[in-house]
Amino acid sequence: MELLAPRAQERGLELSFREEPGLPPALHGDALRLRQVLTNLVANAIKFTEHGEVVVEMRRVEPTAAETALATGDRLWVELCVRDTGIGIPPEALSRLFIAFSQASSGMARRYGGTGLGLAISRQLVELMSGSITVRSQPGVGSRFCVRLP
Repeated sequence: MELLAPRAQERGLELSFREEPGLPPALHGDALRLRQVLTNLVANAIKFTEHGEVVVEMRRVEPTAAETALATGDRLWVELCVRDTGIGIPPEALSRLFIAFSQASSGMARRYGGTGLGLAISRQLVELMSGSITVRSQPGVGSRFCVRLP
């Protein structure tokens, strides 16, 4: 987050991290992959937010039956969510978000730039770590991307 804080400040955005009390002081996992995913999600949130805030939240969650089947062993599950007050994503574009080289619209690609690879790569990395990534968004209100990992 320190890496992206200057970009958020330049845009006049508040960038914050909120951690649920009671989480262990250290978690085991692939720090490099997780950093890449979070950097991409936060960078996107900053890019598509013109005013307001970008918040990263971390909390402990109970795994679903499907998630339990994905991961081996008795592990603590966490959910990391990146929430913004940005432009939001139209419902018809949500299904294309995690497809390589796909953008929500051609107008978005022209206005904001990017290759359309970041979310596709993030999804692959999360799945390699036996996790999942989801998105909820409302145009004009903002987006919330959540990563669940063992």
